[in-house]
Amino acid sequence: MAKQASIKEIAKMAGVSPGTVDRVLHNRGNISEKRRIAVEKALEEVGYKPNIHTSAVSFRKAVSIAITSPFAYPGGYWESVFKGFNEALQEFADINISCIYHCYDQFDPESCRDAFQAILEDENLDAVIIGPTFEDLTQDLCSRLDEKELPYVFVDSSIKGTEPWAVFASDQHVCGELVGRLLDAQDGGIAILSTRRRGSKRANNSIMREQGLLDFLKRNGIQTEPKRSQFSMTDLDLASAEIKEFFSKNPEIHWVTVLNSSGYIVADALKALGKQDVRIVGFDFTSNNRRCLEEGTIHSLICQRPVDLGYYAIHYLVEHFIYKVGKNTKTTLIPVDVVFKESLSCYRESSRYKEVSI
Repeated sequence: MAKQASIKEIAKMAGVSPGTVDRVLHNRGNISEKRRIAVEKALEEVGYKPNIHTSAVSFRKAVSIAITSPFAYPGGYWESVFKGFNEALQEFADINISCIYHCYDQFDPESCRDAFQAILEDENLDAVIIGPTFEDLTQDLCSRLDEKELPYVFVDSSIKGTEPWAVFASDQHVCGELVGRLLDAQDGGIAILSTRRRGSKRANNSIMREQGLLDFLKRNGIQTEPKRSQFSMTDLDLASAEIKEFFSKNPEIHWVTVLNSSGYIVADALKALGKQDVRIVGFDFTSNNRRCLEEGTIHSLICQRPVDLGYYAIHYLVEHFIYKVGKNTKTTLIPVDVVFKESLSCYRESSRYKEVSI
């Protein structure tokens, strides 16, 4: 790997003093436009990357970040996102960052509304990280944050009609298309089973994933129209009864997708019924979904990399506060993985790991 150019070498290229280069790197001002342009040109030519940790030592401002998302239950999807937050906060422990968490029940719009209101009432925030679920509530929150000129970053998905400073997410439409590729619509009917929410609002990711699935079926000339049904997320006995009733009425269904992390509920219900001719394509590498994949009651899982989502969101805001990095409205797409029972033992939720010898 080529050695990075030093400050003195860059100063020589630009025809300025090392102190001028340092002022440009740390946005300290008191520099003529001509010298600033010369330094920036030299930095671009050598591909200079400043050391964020060295710069952090001189950054003394306390930063307050609000994080709002569904509750991070043990073994669940959002716990992995929070692990990414914490990894980044540990890495940048030399910066005085405080995080205030406003979590909500992802199946209850009123719970989400309360969490968002608490953020809007906090006058000491410097930025907000949003894990969105309900489209209209998130649009309203973002509009209010725009009025306050507060930077906000999306993780997990984006919401149309908003202007985030950055987005870290997987392409949810593509995730839905992957479901279509994994389902064998010619081998019996297919069904979309979803968890019941309070009110009529659906989760943003589920909407986009379903559209991706439908677009895939149409594009490939598959005439099968998926059957749809809902089940309880909070009452597992009721969920089991609802799933049993659905399959008794639709015995032709052999492929099922659950477009959120709740595939294990369907898998466990079908196992209890002794119904082994239904294959489930689910989402997210949660502890329960992993168990069902290992048991063979889930056929495959489409997995985002939630640890990376949380890590990169914090990392972006650190760069914003230290280097004044502005809006990056283009979504930074995080890869998705398809995990089968055979690949279970070697799967990791993050691409940021050290290779080890076996």
